[in-house]
Amino acid sequence: LNLIGWLQQPAVLLGFAAVFVLLAAASFDLVQLRLPSRLRDWVSRVGQHGQHARWGGSVLGSAVAGFLSALVVSPCVSAPLAGVLLSVSTVGNPLLGAAALFMLGLGLSLPLMLLGATEGRLLPKAGLWLDWVRQGFGLLLLAVALVLVGRIWQQPWLLGLWSALFFLLASWMASWAGRARWVSRAAAAMLGSWGLIVLAGLALGNSDPWHPLESSRTLLAPVAATPASP
Repeated sequence: LNLIGWLQQPAVLLGFAAVFVLLAAASFDLVQLRLPSRLRDWVSRVGQHGQHARWGGSVLGSAVAGFLSALVVSPCVSAPLAGVLLSVSTVGNPLLGAAALFMLGLGLSLPLMLLGATEGRLLPKAGLWLDWVRQGFGLLLLAVALVLVGRIWQQPWLLGLWSALFFLLASWMASWAGRARWVSRAAAAMLGSWGLIVLAGLALGNSDPWHPLESSRTLLAPVAATPASP
């Protein structure tokens, strides 16, 4: 069906970029993304039924949680699962293939089993650091949106957006007030320096955020290759 080709259409890429920008805005509490009231009420009733029932509610709740977790995990598991199946098919050893698939499933399910067995005691406690992490994920979502837009337009003005994003990342790292602040401040200095380099690449008319000074290398190459006069 050539799904990969359809997914590379400019309209599709811009749509995905808009979704990531919306999710980033929600991470910064600029917009509120909420479920419809009817769906929230239904989820609340199912949760209350699971708390009061002894057998049916717990099984139903576990089944719903497993189904939803499978939907969330399946996009992340598809690539490694395809790699394992391809490797198993080339080896041709059924025991090795069964062991590889078992270890893949064990590695994915063991953290969930530990969290379930400990009843959430291993989960980190809520605090200001969760807001800090949520904002960091919002900045990463903006980076994904810029990557998608960069597949359509390779223009120097994109370097201006990348430079602004690197400066935002630097300020976000510098805002960490917990332990090991020297690590976050060192990372903030590195991100800020790269933002300045990307800004210089914008002034040179380049369009690659990971090679912002590429044109300067091209200009300096003939000069370096010219032999010195006696």
